[in-house]
Amino acid sequence: MAAIPYVHEAGIGETSLRSSAHCNKVTTALRDYTKIDVQNCQLITGKRFQCPRDITTTTNDDVVMVDWTNNEVVVFDNNMKLIRSFGQGSGDSKLNNPLGVAVGHNVIAVSEYDDHVVKKFTLQGDYLSKFGSCGSGDGQFNNPLGLTFNSKGLLYVVDNRNCRVQVFDNNQFLFKFGSKESNPGQFRSLCYIALDSSDQVYVTDINSTGGIIVFSEDGHFIKKINCNNPYPICLTPDDYIITTDGTCNALTVFSPTHQLITKFGTYGSQRGQFNTIYGIAVNSVGTIFATEFVNQRLQVITT
Repeated sequence: MAAIPYVHEAGIGETSLRSSAHCNKVTTALRDYTKIDVQNCQLITGKRFQCPRDITTTTNDDVVMVDWTNNEVVVFDNNMKLIRSFGQGSGDSKLNNPLGVAVGHNVIAVSEYDDHVVKKFTLQGDYLSKFGSCGSGDGQFNNPLGLTFNSKGLLYVVDNRNCRVQVFDNNQFLFKFGSKESNPGQFRSLCYIALDSSDQVYVTDINSTGGIIVFSEDGHFIKKINCNNPYPICLTPDDYIITTDGTCNALTVFSPTHQLITKFGTYGSQRGQFNTIYGIAVNSVGTIFATEFVNQRLQVITT
């Protein structure tokens, strides 16, 4: 298909946002997140944006985003030029209310919230498979949301209304953790999920006693990071945590040792302002990508 132009309204210009190789583990901060400035925000808009939701990056720093209302996945290169979109086909390749997206091991995985399934596509957008059905049994979902791959290729899926995380290997159920309780390591309203460089699991839980719940890769509770109703979450290659505050109108950054180091953004529609951040991603050099559901756009943020 022909590339559809997207509008760079203002900001950092057209310089490359990626390095030649993706870094999984580094020892120093890629960015000084305390120096985020409005002038370093770039607005990406386009007529195809309706309700942008979850977002992630590939190992070569392409940007992959789902649009809930358009029922599609859109893929941009490192200069934010549209490469492809898919999901508006027919049959199993057609998406219905996609809310989560993950990339790993040459696969794009998408959660369909209302159909209670996860679909897999190639990096080029060709349909591969799907799994799941509505229910509470192993391998079933009740409104799946966030999902992510670990370094071994296992897929972790937030099973929202079942208040648990399920883990799969090649579409086969392996194990689950969490339940609807107020005890440590349990959930009330879990949403999105991310992994650090050691495959520890970070899950956002939006309720009065929630926060970011941290688990080992096999689902054992480690700790809770206190924050105000976080929603989307991502971890940088050097394990800084980026999430939202309770209003989803600002970014909150925690250090690799889980200390709050900065908040950035205010409510609004200008550069550096946000209205309902529903997806956060970061590339190999620490550039932040934040989708705005209400403003119908993507902001690209550097320091």
